[in-house]
Amino acid sequence: MDTLPQGIRVVFVSRHEPPEAFARLRANNKMSFLGWNDIRFTINETGELIKAQKPAPNLFRGSKLKAKGADIAQLHKNTDGWAAGLVLLTGVMGGGVSG
Repeated sequence: MDTLPQGIRVVFVSRHEPPEAFARLRANNKMSFLGWNDIRFTINETGELIKAQKPAPNLFRGSKLKAKGADIAQLHKNTDGWAAGLVLLTGVMGGGVSG
């Protein structure tokens, strides 16, 4: 990492904390770290995402998820704010949402 040319950026993606070998880079502000709490959606962002979803084919006849506080809170809790999980669940649970 010390031999990279000026202006080159490297991005590492992992499900785990960076190894201790990167501690010096973090300490010298040469490495940024985005943790789960930095990238997951807040409850308000969850609501905005759910309301923005276009209806998908309804897999459960007659069940349309309502974009209400209780539904949004439950979906947020079930997915822990994970955007892909929210998109998948809104499509499966109600074929989209209605306001």
